[in-house]
Amino acid sequence: MSVGKNFVENKDVGGEALPYYLTLGKIGYIRGGGTIASLIAWPVAVLLSFLPEKIWRFLVYFLNAAGLVLTEYHVDFDDRRVVVDEFCAVVTLLSFYIRASSDRREFWIRVLKSGLILVIYRFFDSFKVPFVVHESERLPGALGIFADDFVACFLAIEFGENLLDGMNDVVYEIKRIVTGDYTM
Repeated sequence: MSVGKNFVENKDVGGEALPYYLTLGKIGYIRGGGTIASLIAWPVAVLLSFLPEKIWRFLVYFLNAAGLVLTEYHVDFDDRRVVVDEFCAVVTLLSFYIRASSDRREFWIRVLKSGLILVIYRFFDSFKVPFVVHESERLPGALGIFADDFVACFLAIEFGENLLDGMNDVVYEIKRIVTGDYTM
């Protein structure tokens, strides 16, 4: 019985094994591998943000193209051991998010915000909330395997930004009430 298209029997693992690059060096075999891969991707996204734009774009596009092609070649379905999709989604979207800053102070604020976004992303990806994350998995092949992670990460960025903006408004109102500044 084969889990995917082109798996090779690996007696050392005790059955069918996925290639190292799809499991990020067997991280996918660990319980919570998707979360671990996402946590590893976060500092990678921050480090990529320091590179010149042409190099950064090349690396991000190459990472995603290689991930899609290799996943399409080796996997028929979204196996929990395949964590390259989580890694690619977090690296790509968080590096875009962090690079969108206009100055150094905003850059570091976005790095900190991306930590909260990562938590929201893992929630969205794990529980397939909202439904569009689950629906995106229906795309064929590797596209479906990658799509749910990209949709979950994109929605986490939007939700996280709105949540943090709302929290800023609440803090401002509390500060205004506590200090007695009722002027508009």
